[in-house]
Amino acid sequence: MDLELQMSKQTLKQLESLLGMIRIKKDWTLVNIANVAEVDEANKTLSFSNGEELKVDPEYWDAFITKFRSRQ
Repeated sequence: MDLELQMSKQTLKQLESLLGMIRIKKDWTLVNIANVAEVDEANKTLSFSNGEELKVDPEYWDAFITKFRSRQ
């Protein structure tokens, strides 16, 4: 594996371990739970206060929704 890619993955794993950050996509998209304004559970979509929407990959949904609910 390319050293730069390996280091990037390690950095992303460290970010994910920070309080409030969670991976939602295979491409390592991370979100801060505190920035999520609304969750559409039927469509597995997140909305943010700036109007941006992101869809959570199915394999990351359970981990995301568990962490999201625990913050409330």
